[in-house]
Amino acid sequence: MGIGLLYAGLGISKGVLESQLGLSLNLFKPSVIEGWYLLAIFGCALVASLFPAWRAYRNSLADGLTIKV
Repeated sequence: MGIGLLYAGLGISKGVLESQLGLSLNLFKPSVIEGWYLLAIFGCALVASLFPAWRAYRNSLADGLTIKV
């Protein structure tokens, strides 16, 4: 989602940046290796979230609501 917002923002502001600041931006599609990087990041995030999700699944709601002295 972040990369999509980046390209959308650059596409929208491209004309203003060229006319006001003289900056020329060349927008190009992300390469295949960048796609693999995004897939690897998504996979690592999925693996990192498994343990907390498993712990939350194992604890019941009553365990979190009881007062422990």
